[in-house]
Amino acid sequence: QNKKVVEPINLNGITADYVNETYGDHQRNKFDIWLAKSDKPTPLVIYIHGGGFGSGDKSQHYNSKQLVSFLDKGISVATINYRFQKHEPYGILASLNDSTTTYSWLPIDFLSDPNVSNPYTSANNNILYELIISNGSCDDTLIQEIFISDVFVEAPQDTSYCSTPILLGVVSNSNINSIIWSSNSFFLDTLSNQNNLLALSPNIYYVKVSDSICFAVDSVNVLSDLIDVELIADTLICRGDTVNIKLNNITTVNPIISFSWNPSNLVFNELDSSEVSDNPINSSIYSVEVFNSAGCYISDSIYIKVVQNPVIDSLWSDNNDIISGSSTTLHIITNDSILWFNESIDSVLQFSPDISAWYFVTVYNNSCLIRDSVYLFVRDLICSEDSIVIPTGFTPNNDNVNDFYEIKNKGVDIIYFNLKIYNRLGQVVFSSNDIDSKWDGTFNGVKLHAQVFDFFVDIQCSGGKKLFKKGNITLIE
Repeated sequence: QNKKVVEPINLNGITADYVNETYGDHQRNKFDIWLAKSDKPTPLVIYIHGGGFGSGDKSQHYNSKQLVSFLDKGISVATINYRFQKHEPYGILASLNDSTTTYSWLPIDFLSDPNVSNPYTSANNNILYELIISNGSCDDTLIQEIFISDVFVEAPQDTSYCSTPILLGVVSNSNINSIIWSSNSFFLDTLSNQNNLLALSPNIYYVKVSDSICFAVDSVNVLSDLIDVELIADTLICRGDTVNIKLNNITTVNPIISFSWNPSNLVFNELDSSEVSDNPINSSIYSVEVFNSAGCYISDSIYIKVVQNPVIDSLWSDNNDIISGSSTTLHIITNDSILWFNESIDSVLQFSPDISAWYFVTVYNNSCLIRDSVYLFVRDLICSEDSIVIPTGFTPNNDNVNDFYEIKNKGVDIIYFNLKIYNRLGQVVFSSNDIDSKWDGTFNGVKLHAQVFDFFVDIQCSGGKKLFKKGNITLIE
């Protein structure tokens, strides 16, 4: 089977300038070379393929991305084949001799290493280097001339800003083809591509010039020693909150004599126009223009971001009137995060309140929070005469004062009630199983005269507590 021939074409579709050139006496002593486009001598990178000196081919590097990258950077590239160990003279030494190349640069001045193919030079002036390349059998000589590009830029001296823009210019050599002004030392923004820049405010301005090979950087500080201010405020607030903005005069030697705030409908501090406040509904930009006693002018602005508050859709308790020791369940509906008074974060909270109080919940998002509460009335369970009033007499004379005999409940939950009242003959003149019932002093529809009755009452409250009482009731006419 015939071996497929791979054309020496790189990833950019460019064929090698020289193909299968001979560099030794063996049939595998061949190389391909791509010459970088240049009217001057260029560095050279030589690819030696892998394969343990028993296999492989120079075509392995045709599709190398580095090959294309070297050519783009002005570096020529060669790929070579060499004899394998199985070829005469047998052994690895012959293979090594084919792929071993030595480099000698002259002069050695300013070179990082005079014995590598591509050393670095730190020469300050133009210089001519000679490179002798040898593979042990053949020698070749290349000439590399180094031209030093002298690029310089000089920004103006530091200056002071007062009230009018300042025109900044640079001095540089005539061979530059690029200039960039920026407010950032890393040149993340571009203020101008011209020789001059109109500085509208105090700042450090940076300038970089280039001749496409080298570049130079300088800067100028437009000082704020005559006038400078800053706006101070909480730049993130919740909707409904008040933002307070204060202007700080940094150059205190020159007091501010006039302020012009925007928007104009701000609330001013009665004693100091440098402080304003507002209740913005939406995010807003606030700005101020000031003049100082030196006649200088400056403006500044600040962005206030208004964040939406969280929303509580509903909040309730299953029972707002609770007996001490029992529990209730609180519910909240919201799409935001929850934090109850007891650190719980659940939307449904079951607990036993100890006292009557407002029980709070906090609802929050990434920036804002709101609070709401539920009032729970907690009643102590005291099944005694402190909570259940048992009278010992009444006056049924129709004067609307104490006309009925009734046992009064001050709020205890009663689950069983039995009252019986007897006359001296032992007859039951009144009985009831309802604590809210009243006796009008009659028996079988007849009004009874003044006398003393016996009674007993048996009461059972929630929680299993009981109250039993017997005694006398006096009917007074």
